[in-house]
Formats: sequence, structure tokens, C-alpha cells
Amino acid sequence: MTYSTPEDELIRLRKEQGKMREDEVFGGLSRAEQSAYETRENRIHELERELPESVYRRLRKPCNKCLTASLSLPQTPDHS
Repeated sequence: MTYSTPEDELIRLRKEQGKMREDEVFGGLSRAEQSAYETRENRIHELERELPESVYRRLRKPCNKCLTASLSLPQTPDHS
């Protein structure tokens, strides 16, 4: 499959990886699925190395869902 830009491919691969991680949590992955996951992960790293830093930083911004989850973590008491 061809993509108009490496950024498009990277976005698609990250979405697929997210879906695969959800599937893993709820039912595990077969050996074939694990192999496909690792292949996509390697391709993601290749694409990230090839991108200009400004594009890489823009694409690495955390999503709102991730920020919300990290903000709702319980705070530990300070026992100083």
C-alpha cells in the first residue's frame, strides 16, 4: 500500500498499534498477531527516524484522552 506521505503511514500504523494493544488486553494475541505487531513497531521506528524533528514532535503530542487519564491518577500523600 502506498501513502501520500510518511506521516500518513505513521498515523495509520499508530492507530493499528493502539487497536492491537486493546485487543491484547481483552484477549491476548496469537503468535501471528504478535509478529505483525512487532513488524509494525519496527516500521514506526524507521519512519520516526526519517522524519524531520519538527514533524516528529508534532506527531508525538499526546492525545487528550491520554492527558485526561494521567491527570486522574490518585495522588500519594506527602509524608515529609
